[in-house]
Amino acid sequence: FVEERSDAEVAEVLGRMEPDDAVDLLGELPEERREEVVRLLPLVQRRRVRALLGYDPATAGGLMSPEFVCVFSQATQSEVLSRIRATRTSPEALAWVYVMNASRRLTGAIALVDVLRADPDACVGDIADMPQRVRPDADLEEVARLMTDYDLTVVPVTDADERLLGVVTVDDVLELVLPRGWRRQFGLFGE
Repeated sequence: FVEERSDAEVAEVLGRMEPDDAVDLLGELPEERREEVVRLLPLVQRRRVRALLGYDPATAGGLMSPEFVCVFSQATQSEVLSRIRATRTSPEALAWVYVMNASRRLTGAIALVDVLRADPDACVGDIADMPQRVRPDADLEEVARLMTDYDLTVVPVTDADERLLGVVTVDDVLELVLPRGWRRQFGLFGE
């Protein structure tokens, strides 16, 4: 589909996609077309796509989406819910809300359902727990093992300073783990 479209048409399609999925589709284009297509993306999407292109596609960095909700630890339930209402982040990535300190370091995570159940005046930093997380260079096997061992649907990706870079969702891992023919047979992941 994309090989038959002009660079501008491809950029228009990629501009509407989740950044991690846009990078995957960009990888299907001949290398000589990729930079021009990226140049034609809207500025915010261009920045996100360029950041993800710097990672090996089979690592947490290559699998992650830079779209997630992260709030300061003193945020209340109502502030978190307002932030969620204002975001266009995918439902998969919204399963968890991440909490950071004033230095923008990850200090915890709280399931969306627990945010809904929380006292409206409680600070999320007081009820969030430190999540399992991976570095951007973690390979697919490590990410899949962590998700399996801890029954996770989302894993945060942090840098060496514990700053949140993105999240890997279970659907992105399954896309690489499940055989292509099996996905096609059952109509999964748009195959």
